[in-house]
Amino acid sequence: GMHKMDTVGDAFIVLGLVEEESQMQEMGSAMIDLARDMVVALLDINRAISSGDNWWEYVDGTRSVKDYQQIRPNPPDEAIEQVLKIRIGIDVGRVIAGVIGQLQPRFHAHGPVVASAQALEGACERGTVLISQ
Repeated sequence: GMHKMDTVGDAFIVLGLVEEESQMQEMGSAMIDLARDMVVALLDINRAISSGDNWWEYVDGTRSVKDYQQIRPNPPDEAIEQVLKIRIGIDVGRVIAGVIGQLQPRFHAHGPVVASAQALEGACERGTVLISQ
């Protein structure tokens, strides 16, 4: 499955782990679906912010994001101010992964595919997704 691996600055890093090489294509498709859902959710949040709607609610004294299904039926509108923006880079391949550190152990992945996904994210325009071949 997919796991949030880390946040670095404003980057949210998700890692999809598979046991068999034959599962990589399926994981790649799942990552593309996640990226699409993230872009759509952010469009909905921006639409709510632009219209003045509350896009959060208090749950047990803390803020919580609402369900955006009620907002989605509206078609995308170029007049919507893109307050929040997202860039997504996706690559699929082998990595070396494991827990690093003793005082603050963290799960990390390293390898060319990680660097490629970071480069794709850095190269794409806000609001878009770049996918490796």
